[in-house]
Amino acid sequence: MFTGSTLKNVVKVLNRIRQAIEEHQFVHETIRINQTVSFGISYIYDSEYNIEKMIKMADENLYEAKQQGCNKVIYKTIRSN
Repeated sequence: MFTGSTLKNVVKVLNRIRQAIEEHQFVHETIRINQTVSFGISYIYDSEYNIEKMIKMADENLYEAKQQGCNKVIYKTIRSN
């Protein structure tokens, strides 16, 4: 959970993490392992929110990222207005 951050900054940070994992050479004994990661984000614009709804949306976004071929950052926003 990122608090006090803009959506743009959160996406930027997660994309850097995603890229670093993709580019890192994981090795176990003599086996090189390619690894990727996907993130699902729900971003809230106001202070009144439902945590269950936020988690559900983030989970749906993660599923969507995996359906699109993995190694992605997918987000949607929540507004209570």
